[in-house]
Formats: sequence, structure tokens, C-alpha cells
Amino acid sequence: MAHFSSRPPRINIAELWEAARRSTTDFPQRIASLDQWIRKTARSKGWSKKDLRIHDAAAGDGEVLAALQERRYRVTGSDGSPKMIQHSTRRPKIGAPIDLVQWQNLATYFGEREAPHLLLVPGASIPFDRGWDRNLRGVTGKAREGSILAALRNFKNTLIPGGVLLISTLPQTLMTEKAHRWQYRTSLFGKYPVTLAERIIHDPRNQTTRWQVKVRWDEPRWKPRIISRTAFYLPPESLQRLLRLAGFVNIKPVSIKGESFQYLSAEVLR
Repeated sequence: MAHFSSRPPRINIAELWEAARRSTTDFPQRIASLDQWIRKTARSKGWSKKDLRIHDAAAGDGEVLAALQERRYRVTGSDGSPKMIQHSTRRPKIGAPIDLVQWQNLATYFGEREAPHLLLVPGASIPFDRGWDRNLRGVTGKAREGSILAALRNFKNTLIPGGVLLISTLPQTLMTEKAHRWQYRTSLFGKYPVTLAERIIHDPRNQTTRWQVKVRWDEPRWKPRIISRTAFYLPPESLQRLLRLAGFVNIKPVSIKGESFQYLSAEVLR
């Protein structure tokens, strides 16, 4: 009979997201590509780097925020997950704290602050059905679409006239018409070995793709335990349609190298 000495550490969404991201992201390439897009967009709009204001509305653990601040951008961050913000406090290079802001309150949050020229919303499709926007949990059909539209209109009202939204949609790894599953080894907390088993399930009726991940601890002294998390994604065509309904213009795909997400940029009329 096996004897286990202790229980494994508790996992929260921040550690799980960080472990999954490490397997699919070339972070230096991602930041270099994002920097290139920011500079190109600013030049096309006539914005100087000195005056350019950027806000990351899904700042998570602050990794992108810190990297852009190191490149001398005026960038602030917010996130709707207290656990992600708590995780960000471990990152000493962040110049300003990440604020806890739900997306439905973002425009109000900027009511007393200078509105951003660029609004970054990476990983956006996840909270459209589970996650930061708690109101969308279990919501389907027209009700869910109305909630997503409200979030997108809030993004629009957050930006300056002529401002640009950069928002992610379905990851490249989920661009498959068939259900798919795979697993890989990684680590949590920088040292504990785990196996992440991922599964893709398509739902044509609700126009979503579900990503499910299960974590199995591989530490021999711990009792085997599986933790499961699920995220939902909108395909690009659905997000483009909703962006148009929200009043955005000049919607187009953007290639950010070094990571799996696809991106769309969308502008606010001047």
C-alpha cells in the first residue's frame, strides 16, 4: 500500500494559466511582435511614444505589463480576477499595481483617468463565457450575446476617439473541426512536475469551442489528484460580427508572433 506524506499545494487559476501558457508561448518573440504592432499603429495614427497611453484590461499576472514598461511605454493594467492580481504581486518589475476592475466597469474606471489610446484584451474569449465576467456563467444564446456586446461597447467607451482595441479570439491550437485531445508534462510553482491533459470540444449550435484542461500531480509523495478547468472561446467570425454591432470600425486580423491566440484590431470612430 502506498503512503503519501502530504497534500499537494492548492492550485488557483493564476498558476494553472501560467503553466499552460509556458507550453504554447515564446514570450520574447510575443513581446517583440506586440511592440512592433504598437509602434506601427501609433505611427499610422500620429501618436508619439511619449504621449501614447496603453491599458492592458486582462493584465493577469503582469508579465506583459512589466515587459512593455521596460520598453518605456506608458502602460497601466487591470484584471477581473483577484487571484491573478495576487499572483502579480510576485513580479517586482511592475511599475504600478494592477487594479481589480470588471469589464462592465471599465469605462467608469476611466471616467476620472486619462482614457487610453490602445486597449489590449488578451485571452478575451475565455471570460466571454467563464471567468472574469461572472454574469456570463451558464448563459447561452441571445442572453450571452447581449452580455458580450455590453462588454465590447464598454471597451469602445473606454478608448479615446480614434483609439484602437487589440482583442484575442480563438487560439491557433483550437483551429480544428474535430474534437482533439493531447497531454504534456510541465511544472507548477516552478518545481512540481505535473501532467496537463487538454481536450477540445466544438459546439456549433452555440458557436463556441470549449477548452478543458486537467492537471495531474506527478509528485510520488502526493496522493494522485486531478483538477479540471474549462474555458470557452468565440471563433473570429462571431467576434468580428459582434465588434461591428458594438460600433467598432476597420476590424482586421493581426498577427502577434510567439503565441497561439489569433488577434483582431478594431477602431473607434473619431
